[in-house]
Amino acid sequence: KNNMIVNPRLYRRLGKLWAGKKVLPVRAFSTPAAEKKVISTYHSDHCFEFTLNSPKTLNSLDMDMIDLLWVRLRGWKLEGKSPRVVFMKGAGEKAFCAGGDIKSIYNGGVKGINPNTPKDFFAKEYVVDYALTQMDPIQISVWNGIVMGGGVGVSVHAPIRIATEKTVFAMPETGIGFFTDVGGSYFLSRVNDNISHGLFLGVTGHRLKGIDLLYWGVATHYIDSSKLGDLYQDIINNTTKDSSFEAVKSLVDKHSDHLADGHEHSTHAIHLHREGH
Repeated sequence: KNNMIVNPRLYRRLGKLWAGKKVLPVRAFSTPAAEKKVISTYHSDHCFEFTLNSPKTLNSLDMDMIDLLWVRLRGWKLEGKSPRVVFMKGAGEKAFCAGGDIKSIYNGGVKGINPNTPKDFFAKEYVVDYALTQMDPIQISVWNGIVMGGGVGVSVHAPIRIATEKTVFAMPETGIGFFTDVGGSYFLSRVNDNISHGLFLGVTGHRLKGIDLLYWGVATHYIDSSKLGDLYQDIINNTTKDSSFEAVKSLVDKHSDHLADGHEHSTHAIHLHREGH
């Protein structure tokens, strides 16, 4: 399994939640519209899609989104039945996910509005990030727009991470006096197999755009956004319950744009997928 959390004590706690030894409570949704902040779609028995659906806030993660993701992930775990491939996408033309809902966290911690929000948000966010690394389906993250902070957390640990010409990637937490969380110490230390590169991204919040994510090894594939529809259809039509990771990856490879040097993707991409996938 992918030990994204390097703090042993925290890792054990998250493991107990994921294994069902402890219960992670889910709040009642604030409004009927809250239940639509993550659109869950079965394209077939073997292909599923999460779409983060709050384009007005650049699909920033909030408590409703996290609860919706958690309920679905825990359902697959408890039922022992899940799709083979899970797409993770963002609604709209601008962003995959621009990070966490900083406004509600600020209001809770500083203004005293729902004062438990900061604690609850981060506790649940980290559990969902962990759960995504441990689930059986092969996750394909499609970064067709801005992906930062919490958006990185729900997507960078996927074994297949697609950048397009619209992608803007950053871990900007230091700019608000925070640290690179959501497993940052794990994946940033592995960027291009060179810890100094990840340290640069984490300390400066430097933005990578488009094909640069491939050169840095953050993305595994680069595909023009106009070709994504064909990619989705190919995977939906050709994935079965027995599809191996290599078979799914080969479908993505087929749609990838070649780099100037003739390589389809960086040889130094962060390797995060688990054995057996």
